[in-house]
Amino acid sequence: MKQLKAKAKELGVAVYETNKLRGDLNAIYMHDDRVILLRDDLDPYTKRSALAHEIGHARYGDEHSDDPRLERRADLWAAQLVISEPAYREAEQDYGPHPGALAWALGVTRDVVDTWRTLTLKRREAS
Repeated sequence: MKQLKAKAKELGVAVYETNKLRGDLNAIYMHDDRVILLRDDLDPYTKRSALAHEIGHARYGDEHSDDPRLERRADLWAAQLVISEPAYREAEQDYGPHPGALAWALGVTRDVVDTWRTLTLKRREAS
């Protein structure tokens, strides 16, 4: 989490943990205020993944995230931010190819693993 918070700070974004977000929101980026609000009751994997996603919105300056294309872009950026190819390979070697096991080993949610795999597959196909 320290590295993610440092990345947010590098982008000029403050991160605050709160119990004031609706239950259906893990985190939210408020562009005008340059603030990310992150639910304080999340498990560490969800917290890390949600923060990386919101940093993705900050990175691109997304003012609203109700557009599926912006959500996908933030997902892709977040996956690259929290999973490196060497870390993924090591986790896969140690735990096998199951996305749930890889998510646990990498400290992220399964969705982030799935996104990273899709992105990596597309890169390999393009090469």
